[in-house]
Amino acid sequence: MHIAWIGNSYVYYHDLPLMLAGLLAAGGVSSSSGQVTPGGQRLAQHAADPSVAALLEQPWDVAVLQDNSAVPGGADSGDRAASESALRDFFAPRLAGRRVLLYGTWGHAAGCAYARLRARYPDYATMQRLTTAGCEGYTQLLRAAGAEAELAPVGDAFELVHREEVEAGRDPLSPASLFRRLYAPDDLHPSRLGSYLAACVFFAALTGAHVEDSAAASRFRPSEAEHDRKMREKHGLCSLPATR
Repeated sequence: MHIAWIGNSYVYYHDLPLMLAGLLAAGGVSSSSGQVTPGGQRLAQHAADPSVAALLEQPWDVAVLQDNSAVPGGADSGDRAASESALRDFFAPRLAGRRVLLYGTWGHAAGCAYARLRARYPDYATMQRLTTAGCEGYTQLLRAAGAEAELAPVGDAFELVHREEVEAGRDPLSPASLFRRLYAPDDLHPSRLGSYLAACVFFAALTGAHVEDSAAASRFRPSEAEHDRKMREKHGLCSLPATR
């Protein structure tokens, strides 16, 4: 299985493609990948990038598309409209009849990390709700254009952890909470644990099996990526925290 990743730091943090490849291998599925993932990139910027067009011209089995995390929820209507145009005019003709996964991203832990949009995304729950709806809209747009598109609902997995913390009477923003530990110290990017959760969601989307029901659960041991080494040097972070 060859996977083309088109996104930004939510992909290259902790080398999500490598982490997913390890999970797939542990589950008996061989894979390879290519990626175009500049930091902060939006779908409209990807549509203007010749390296994205070149990647999509190569043989691939699945394409993963990821927008800037603040765009799908529509806080900036212009950015959202530009992403929809990119999907309709650039991506759809190249993806028709092909398998596509929309990377459903998460709300920032304490509300939008970008000051100009914080009034529209004042807290995690609001941003998560709008982001999920927006990513579902992207998926429907591509389906209407003929792509075999589906949502990889990573944000929904984050939301499930958040809800379980609240229902248990715990503060989800406490540094000790499982929800907060899904995030890097900036409360925006994923921690290594957050990237592992994302990899599990992609594993399920690609194979139809949940990780815990697969041999991958017992066989997979994530290796340290270059990004992990940098995070360890900067923040003293590296290992996957143990979950409760």
